[in-house]
Amino acid sequence: MTATRTHFYLLFALVASICWGCSADETIDAPKGGLRNDSTIHFAVTTETVEEEASTRAELFNSTEAFATEGRKFSVCAYDYREDIGEQLMIGSQTGTTVTGVDVTCHVSDDNGVTSTNWTTGDHYYWPQISHTVRFYAVYPQTTFSKTSSDVTFDFDASEERLDNDDIGDPLMAYLAMGRTEARDYDYAAPLHFRHALSKISFTATTSEPGWTLTVNSITVHNLYDKGHIGIRNGTMAPSSLATSARTFTMTNNQAEAQVVLPQKRAAWQPGFYFISQNDAFATTDTLATGTYLAIECAIWNGSAYKLGTGTGADNITTYQTIYCPVAPDWQPNTHYRYILNFRAPGYGNAAYNEEGGPIYDVASVALTATVIADWSNGESSEVHVK
Repeated sequence: MTATRTHFYLLFALVASICWGCSADETIDAPKGGLRNDSTIHFAVTTETVEEEASTRAELFNSTEAFATEGRKFSVCAYDYREDIGEQLMIGSQTGTTVTGVDVTCHVSDDNGVTSTNWTTGDHYYWPQISHTVRFYAVYPQTTFSKTSSDVTFDFDASEERLDNDDIGDPLMAYLAMGRTEARDYDYAAPLHFRHALSKISFTATTSEPGWTLTVNSITVHNLYDKGHIGIRNGTMAPSSLATSARTFTMTNNQAEAQVVLPQKRAAWQPGFYFISQNDAFATTDTLATGTYLAIECAIWNGSAYKLGTGTGADNITTYQTIYCPVAPDWQPNTHYRYILNFRAPGYGNAAYNEEGGPIYDVASVALTATVIADWSNGESSEVHVK
């Protein structure tokens, strides 16, 4: 897999009142008759290719060209940083902690069969003096930002209803800290590399016990955050609410298609202290006390009888049995967490539980492991979906 890098030139002008004695290194109005070519900020947008299946919700965004369609917009804000002074907003406007960025629009033109793409706004901005660093924050789709002491964040609703019905698609974000000297290597472009702002999870169920036939019908994840503030620079997540409904994964041949979720860190359900009903009741009063768990609808045939569920043979299941397993999400943006549930004989894994939090020791145990795949595809590229 190779990264596809395309440079798009995004020219800004800053309207400001200046006096004749301003330093040539300061941010100033565009000189009459042209731009200062040695310090005008423009942008290079980089995306990556991927060899995974496209989402049923959206097309597979696998190149910069796929993103660069007429009228597409994203938002940018930027801070001029110097160690002895700190940060000063140079692109966008700020009221309190709310930052309104600049909307950047894609324009595609064709000149005698040669296609050109430009991302434009109405204003121009310039690289500050060499001792300064510019911190860029960009998000697609358009959004407003919030400034914290250590990051710039944006709000996102990752509820299942929003993801299913929104025509815009998944959020992308980019952070870059660069000074004028470094920008010279990029022809004074700011190379923004967009990555997926959400996490992705998937499930595979298996059994390593000889003679067992395992069938998992569905896995439902209970008590996840679905709304909150995502940090563009650090990827930290500040949740604002729990999901009003659980997230269900329908299994086919003991595998489920991946789904995107909000990055988050949550505590697991404590079966030794709370029934499922008691645990879920905390959701209305204390979201931190509400533990996360998996409800696994499954059946196990051991060759002569059903250990979980009922039926008359391995291929003739009458009812599935739901068992419960605690899980503690610690999910980062742009990362795929592939969970494997290995159903074993008692004592060879973590206990599965019933609704009262009692272990099902005499039937089976479940070894639950998660494989972390950085950038969603073995660390080589990231899969991004846009409508």
